Amino acid sequence: MISNPDKVDVSAPIASNATDQRHILAIAQDLIYATTHGLAKTPKHIGLAKSVRHMTGSKFVVTMLSRFSHCCSYDDIEVVDTSLVLDIQAMMDVLHQKHSVITFNLAINRNTKEIQWRRPEEFKNIVIRWEVFT
Repeated sequence: MISNPDKVDVSAPIASNATDQRHILAIAQDLIYATTHGLAKTPKHIGLAKSVRHMTGSKFVVTMLSRFSHCCSYDDIEVVDTSLVLDIQAMMDVLHQKHSVITFNLAINRNTKEIQWRRPEEFKNIVIRWEVFT
């Protein structure tokens, strides 16, 4: 529908290809993020912030993109990372597991290690290590 305006069929509003579908999804997520003033964290906004942080390691770049509403804030991403570790710890409790080893890539490892250092007593039974993924 978007890629060929001469053949617009309003009776079947379906994207004609995967690229159009991806663009429609991105715009829809931007609308949700904007209308909720960033309270609803969409996969696009979380994923972009995490990807940029992973690729650049720069809080400044993530913050700049966030100010233009292209992604979540750096602090929001830290909350997501903390939630991930807390979810793993909850699974450990359910499985009656005393210890767990979590393997991340280097960028995520740095952030989760920082969380672990800030709250050592809470995460004392979790070993976080990094590995290069190919």
